[in-house]
Amino acid sequence: MRFILYTVLIISLFFSNFLTAQKEHFDRADAYFAAHLYKDAILSYERALQLDSEQPIAIFRLAECYYMTNKFQKAEIWYSKLSEFKGMQAHYFNYAQTLKALGKLDAAKKYFEEYQKINLSKVAHYAASCEFIEKQKLSMPLFEVKRLPELNTKYSDFAPLIQDNRLLFSSSR
Repeated sequence: MRFILYTVLIISLFFSNFLTAQKEHFDRADAYFAAHLYKDAILSYERALQLDSEQPIAIFRLAECYYMTNKFQKAEIWYSKLSEFKGMQAHYFNYAQTLKALGKLDAAKKYFEEYQKINLSKVAHYAASCEFIEKQKLSMPLFEVKRLPELNTKYSDFAPLIQDNRLLFSSSR
């Protein structure tokens, strides 16, 4: 009898420690997310979801973190997992934007149209933009973008302007 009691006690202690650690990961991730510290939130949500992968709010926030950091391949994975849960259609707009950024225009249009059932005013032109992109792919480009080694660097160089025969631009150099 004592053996059973000790076994139950040890299992209970182990399980309560597991739940406490899991809650700490989710709480930390939520705090990072609320503070818009998406890269830190990603690490915490991934750790937390390794412990419990059936948390739709955490999955949603992890997908949003990847979306906000322009890691669209990873965002697509998590938005896709989120689609398995009922009542989580609020993510469809950003999921559609993610699919559109990845060039998956048919799937993007489908999710824009699904989101349109929730928010008609926000989505109407987005689904049409997928069709516009498809048509533009078939037409000849109006210009060609070339890299100029004497101007472009590994840094963020943008907003060129010619003024008084001088080239002005912004850079993170």
